[in-house]
Amino acid sequence: MKTIEDHYGLGLFKFPFYEKYSFGHTGGIDGFSSVASYFPEEHLAISINSNGSSISLNDVMLGALNIYFEKEYELPVYKKAIQVELAILKQYEGTYESEDFPLDIKIFIEDDVLKAQATGQPSFPLTATSNKNFEFTPVNLQIEFIPTANAMQLTQRGKSFRLKKR
Repeated sequence: MKTIEDHYGLGLFKFPFYEKYSFGHTGGIDGFSSVASYFPEEHLAISINSNGSSISLNDVMLGALNIYFEKEYELPVYKKAIQVELAILKQYEGTYESEDFPLDIKIFIEDDVLKAQATGQPSFPLTATSNKNFEFTPVNLQIEFIPTANAMQLTQRGKSFRLKKR
């Protein structure tokens, strides 16, 4: 099961963790996700399963391993989602673009939920952390709307882009 052919594992993947490694597999369907891993030198097995979580299982796994192996780690701080008035959400609707960003981002309201959809991608819900700040934690995405400039500031994994509304 550890054999790799044409960059594709035949069952297990080798996961690096600092100077250590494990063998495991991930999976997911219909809102369920899982990751299982085994560190052969430490005789350590770990498995995480989730249903409908907006938290990355990779982040959960890395947090648990950092704690177990006594690496530096800070527990994440989760912001409480807030309700934003529909009238405020409506001003954010539109398509945003930038020469510096490869995709257009469509912002729209569906069933009173603000959603985003990048060109050629499925839509996803945005969670409000303030009246103008939203996030989608599974991909570490933050959006700040700047209605006075008809723009948004999109930040993901340390990179930030200013997109203007068409």
